[in-house]
Amino acid sequence: MKAIKLVSITVIIVNLSQCRSINIEKEPPFQLKKSAYKNWVDGIQEVRGANIQIKLSKKQP
Repeated sequence: MKAIKLVSITVIIVNLSQCRSINIEKEPPFQLKKSAYKNWVDGIQEVRGANIQIKLSKKQP
């Protein structure tokens, strides 16, 4: 049991330490044109969800 905990903690620490090495672009190569969402419910089976629409456009150089 101790070995599993040690391996798990080691894997988590290694993954978190690699987060700093990732370079994130400050300006994405697209622009957000329009976004919308709509929540829905299926009355028969009581299933819930959401429709999400995101429209993007390419940035002109």
